[in-house]
Amino acid sequence: MLATPPILVSSDDHATPTINIWHDEDEVVRWTPVDDSFGKGGADGLWRDRPSARDILDATAWGRDDGGGRDIVLLHAILESGRDPAGNGHDASPLLDESLMARVRAASVEPVVFPDVETGVVSREDADAAISLVDRVEASLFSDPPRVSVDDDDRLLVISPDRPCHDALVSRRAEHRRRRRTREDDDDDDDDDEDDHDARGRRRRVEYAVRDGARGSVVDGASFPPATLIVPDNDDDGRRRINPTGAGNAYAGAYAACRATGSDVAEAACIANAVGAVVCECDHLPPWTWEAIDRIVEAASEVEGKIDMGDGGGGGGVD
Repeated sequence: MLATPPILVSSDDHATPTINIWHDEDEVVRWTPVDDSFGKGGADGLWRDRPSARDILDATAWGRDDGGGRDIVLLHAILESGRDPAGNGHDASPLLDESLMARVRAASVEPVVFPDVETGVVSREDADAAISLVDRVEASLFSDPPRVSVDDDDRLLVISPDRPCHDALVSRRAEHRRRRRTREDDDDDDDDDEDDHDARGRRRRVEYAVRDGARGSVVDGASFPPATLIVPDNDDDGRRRINPTGAGNAYAGAYAACRATGSDVAEAACIANAVGAVVCECDHLPPWTWEAIDRIVEAASEVEGKIDMGDGGGGGGVD
């Protein structure tokens, strides 16, 4: 039982978006929408400012009138980030809201862009749109309005793209820097995009936690191997039971939660890789029982052991 039950934001004007989803022989996610799931009656309408910043504040002690508590908020969001996204990009509205972000200690974003089916490469237009969104969220988190019980140096932004999205972002940022230097005829190696301080000299903590499929994850250049899946060789219909749906989302949320609550990068990555693996081991989402928690602890210890032995390993993916 959750200490704070989830809050559902209902709408009588929209249908729940539905997709058919499957994984090909390389465990790459494939999906198609059902009916008008991504039209105005589905995601395109539902994802416009739902949940709103007010909804999120109401879900914490900050939104209550009883004065009880001063929760430090970790805000994690899966955001449509390409050009012409469903909901017109309004699913990112809470992360751009000044009253909410003034209370946020850590923000975590999974930018969602879809690579070309044939090439596996994200288009330049989608990459540029994702870069713009990430930059806006960063500016919002590290802006200058008065903070509410959140020290400037405590704030953290985690960006958790999958490998194709990450590679596209890195490539396009490098291209933008080259073009800017050419225009300015500036040979200085310093670049504002690489500065980890704001205009007032305060440190900006921004981390990229890349979901790298069956290879595990990469955080700021350091590789973290996956945990080995524990699944029966076959289930009743003769197929191996591995369902990676949601493993990457679980990884990103777990990594951000661990970092926001005091874990260092290595500990957070080991736990997050373990959470992703446990999700893969279940037909659906794991039952969050003590048995599942014990399995996560076991898997995290295995990942840590692989790092100590220098073993990249192979196992559960975090797509």
